[in-house]
Amino acid sequence: MVEINSWIGKKVKKVMNITFLITFAYLCFNTVALAQDAVNVEIKPPAPTLDTLKGQPIPDTDPIRYYPESAYTLTKVDTKGDNTITVYEWDKTQNKLMPVYYQVSLKQTEYGEKTETSAKPIYFKWVDVDGNKRLTQDGASASDYDIVYYAKTEYGNPNGDKALKFGWEKNADTGNLEFKQDPATPVGQTITYKYSESDFSKTETNNLDKGTIENPSGTSTNHTIIEGGAAINNQSGSTTEIDNVLFKDNITTATITSNTSGAKYADVLGGAIYNAGDITSITGAFVNNGIDITTSKTSGTLNIYAYGGAIANTGTIGDINADFIGNY
Repeated sequence: MVEINSWIGKKVKKVMNITFLITFAYLCFNTVALAQDAVNVEIKPPAPTLDTLKGQPIPDTDPIRYYPESAYTLTKVDTKGDNTITVYEWDKTQNKLMPVYYQVSLKQTEYGEKTETSAKPIYFKWVDVDGNKRLTQDGASASDYDIVYYAKTEYGNPNGDKALKFGWEKNADTGNLEFKQDPATPVGQTITYKYSESDFSKTETNNLDKGTIENPSGTSTNHTIIEGGAAINNQSGSTTEIDNVLFKDNITTATITSNTSGAKYADVLGGAIYNAGDITSITGAFVNNGIDITTSKTSGTLNIYAYGGAIANTGTIGDINADFIGNY
């Protein structure tokens, strides 16, 4: 009895081993087949986001706007290099995932107004700065560049008998660049605005002095409003139209002082125009208009802000068709 049970036990064990091997082989075969089916699916490189979305509506836009075409391209290259990304794709011949490289490039490399007769090229290159790519003019030239921008250098009437020159200049005290008329030592390209008085139906040149304003009562959440508008101050409830007017050298000035404790806040609005009403349309030009503020304090702090060297608007304005040059 013992021998029979032992023999039966061996047979059962052998059958179980055979069954296990068959089952294991079946699972392995099918697992490989399933895996092979899974990886045989073609893996495509990621499409540029905007190209993927091109033509689709942008959420929460009213009226509806649509995603534009992407500004860059992906091109397959042989080796990893500058501006490349790595995508792992299944290689059927080697039966494994292999790295594939795609170079990211801008579709457009020329910008600005190349067709303008006064346009001058400014060249830029991508350079490595602390491990990051940065677009800079350093080392860029007509024979070695990645992007070129054609900067228009003349505006207004090319046959005008008057010319105003503007450009960037470094402030000797602060080290900051300031855009100003007739820079003594310009940094980079200057621009010229040409015009004739006869080009416009009217020329406005005025100074508005708001005098000395002591201890403005504005808070951080509710600033004191100081209305400017050396040429036009259009009040709420008033409607006007501005047709072919040259606004030139209109300056709003103010002196703001503090001689009491506490923080004071104020906004000065509008060099040439301050509008709280309705201006149906504006045509003309705005040249060298601005806001000039002087501050002084013996106590407390002053937080003074200037908005709209040409136009400050708290009302409504229709279409504007005008040149804006050197306003501050």
